[in-house]
Amino acid sequence: MIKNEQNIIQEVEKVDLNLKQILDSMKSITDFSIEPYNNSIDLENNPNFEKVLLTSEQKIHINALLQQLPNMIATDITSKAYVVNFPKGLPHTLTALKQGGFSTIIRNGGKIVGSASLYPMLTQSSIMGVFTALSVITGQFFLSQINTKLCDIDKKIDQLLEFLYNDKQAEIISELTFVKHSYQNYQSIMAHEQQRISTIANLQESKKIALRDIQFYLSDIKS
Repeated sequence: MIKNEQNIIQEVEKVDLNLKQILDSMKSITDFSIEPYNNSIDLENNPNFEKVLLTSEQKIHINALLQQLPNMIATDITSKAYVVNFPKGLPHTLTALKQGGFSTIIRNGGKIVGSASLYPMLTQSSIMGVFTALSVITGQFFLSQINTKLCDIDKKIDQLLEFLYNDKQAEIISELTFVKHSYQNYQSIMAHEQQRISTIANLQESKKIALRDIQFYLSDIKS
């Protein structure tokens, strides 16, 4: 295995580990679980479902939106979260409840010495929601820009291929015309030594050009 492939695998494993940690954290906060659905679902023959045909560009945009889904969930969780503020001079320890969780009552030595304050994280949630929305908008914008640039590159590649094919075609026609001219003027060419030597050399060159072009078209047909 080459070094680049090892690095790619390691990066993928890191991403999988981070996603698992995020999912486990979300499960513990929102108290939900994910279980596999064992029943078979026939989407092809079910009239309640209709397959949506998407272009490559639309698939990219949807994938980008799905990547922002964890941020949207985190924003919703943050809007329902609170920040604990402990009074000065009191222990920073909340009272554990038997049913689970904590109370804002602060105990010290078995006695109630005070109560902590809870403040909703509405401002933080709003800011996070704004940045999430901006991430979606800017992501969609740059995806559109990238898609446009790729389309332009694709057009230029097609133009280059068309030029290459035209160049090859013109080259073959030119060499074929020369060979035909040599055949038609065989007697006069053979009558002069210098012209005969020059024509033979050019015919050999035409043979090499023809073989090269034949190989080019054969490779193009196979691909």
